Amino acid sequence: METSRIGTGGKSGRTHVLLLGGTGEARDLAGRLERDHRFRVTYSLAGRIRQPVSPPGLKTRIGGFRSAGGLRAFLQDKNVDIVVDATHPFAERMTLTAHGVSRELGTSHIVLRRPAWCAGPGDRWHPVSGPDDLRGLIPRSATVLLTTGRQTLKDFGSALAGRKVLARVIDPPSEPFPYPERGGNWIVGRPPFSVDSEMELFRREGIDWLVTKNAGGPLSRSKLDAARRLSIPVAVVERPGVPDCRVVETVAACMEWLESEVARPR
Repeated sequence: METSRIGTGGKSGRTHVLLLGGTGEARDLAGRLERDHRFRVTYSLAGRIRQPVSPPGLKTRIGGFRSAGGLRAFLQDKNVDIVVDATHPFAERMTLTAHGVSRELGTSHIVLRRPAWCAGPGDRWHPVSGPDDLRGLIPRSATVLLTTGRQTLKDFGSALAGRKVLARVIDPPSEPFPYPERGGNWIVGRPPFSVDSEMELFRREGIDWLVTKNAGGPLSRSKLDAARRLSIPVAVVERPGVPDCRVVETVAACMEWLESEVARPR
C-alpha cells in the first residue's frame, strides 16, 4: 500500500493541493477548494492552449513541469501535501509522472477521471487503439473530421493519407495545414458546440467519418450525438490505462476523499 503524508501547509496552516487541471471537472474542483479555508490551491495547466480557461481569482501555474525532476522539485520546494490529477483522460505522460513522483515522495495522490462515453442505440462506433487502426477502416474516398487535437495530427493525419482530412483545433494555427490533399484544412472552434451546429457542419463539409478520442464528459459530446442522427460512423480512440492508484469519477467523490485526508489522524 502506498504511504502518504499531509503537512501543515506551511505558514498558512492550510493543506496545499497541487491541482493538475485542464478539464471542466478540474475547474469545478478548484472553485470548491478555493472556498474552503482548509485548503490552499495551486492550479497547474500544461499551456497547450493559448487562452486557457482558468478559475477566476485562483493562482494558476502555466507551462507544465517538463520532467519528473521538475515536478519532484516543485512538490518539495512548495510543500505540496496532496496532488490531484484532473488532467485530460489522454494526458497519459503527466498522469504517469504525477503517480510515480507522488509515490516516490510519499505525497497523497488521487486521479479524478470522468467516465468514458458509451455507445448507445443508433451509434455506429468503431473502437480503435491508435492511428494504425484507421488505415484499413476508413475508405480512401472518405472526408474525415479529425478531432483528436493538434498534438496528434502528425500521426493521425499520416494514417489517413489519401482521404480528405478536416482537423478541428481550438486555436487558429500559425502553420499551414500539413495534409492539404483533396482539400484538407483546419476548422477552428472552441467547444461547447450544439448538436444542431455540429449537424450543419457535417452536412456542409460532407463528412463521411468522425475520428475522436473517448474524452468523456458533456462539453464535446454533441459531435457524437450529431453523428448518430446523421448515421455517420465514428472511429473512437480508446483511453490509455490509469496507474494502480486511487481513482474517482466525480468532483463530489474527489472532494469527499480530500476532506477525509485532511481529517485523518496523523
